[in-house]
Amino acid sequence: MGDKFGNILLVSDIDGTLVDGTFTISEKNKSAVAYFLENGGKMVLATGRSKINARKFYNGLSLTMPCVLLNGAAVYDFEREEYLWRCMIDVPDAIPLLKTILESHPDVGIEVWGDGEVFQLNPEYQDPMREYLEEMQFKGASLDMLPKKCFKILVSGAADTIAKVWKLCRESAPRSIHSVCSSENYCEMISADANKFSALLALTELTGTQSRRTAAIGDYYNDIEMVKGADIGAAPSNAVEEVQAAADVHFCNCSDGAVAEFIDYLEKNT
Repeated sequence: MGDKFGNILLVSDIDGTLVDGTFTISEKNKSAVAYFLENGGKMVLATGRSKINARKFYNGLSLTMPCVLLNGAAVYDFEREEYLWRCMIDVPDAIPLLKTILESHPDVGIEVWGDGEVFQLNPEYQDPMREYLEEMQFKGASLDMLPKKCFKILVSGAADTIAKVWKLCRESAPRSIHSVCSSENYCEMISADANKFSALLALTELTGTQSRRTAAIGDYYNDIEMVKGADIGAAPSNAVEEVQAAADVHFCNCSDGAVAEFIDYLEKNT
């Protein structure tokens, strides 16, 4: 084992970055990550996923660092099985906007994410990706049944509808809530103080890794702050234009091993 990556904290988004539409980590990426860790590097996953469905990727890479979950609403330590940091929404702040979305776009799905339990405001909506993305406990609910706090609120639907919902959220959400698209089919609401980079800063302080250079790679709008704020920001070729513009370096499509290419770049240039 060496120490050539001993000053690097590698941070990677999962969907569209570490994995493609098959939701598997390629052998190219897996081997590169193993090499990175064996040579002194530390790696953090930063994802919109919950602890339940991020776990398989954490275990698959034999990681030890905590993860940034729920688009920056939480830092979770899988070794200790506990949240180290949370930044949650005050749900009553979101109720007027949720009413407006339900009235203007009754065909979307709306989910309010607590810890391990998801409240569905229109449970008849069936997200076609749900069986692949999450294994949480879902329950139908009305607005008056929601918890006082949640990690995030997820609105799902057709791409053209979600674009309209995102516009509505940007125009009408209270200052305490920030909205971001995590895919063309998902618009998410999180605390205005939460994003992947702010959660990463909390993580480095909690783990004593502030002295390491951060090298972050992501592909979508929910990755912009992280890619822009890292010491070295990277994007795969499939990333949206805004992430491409925020990145310092650019690599191949996620399907072809963008994380592996990033690690190779770090070895040669840091």
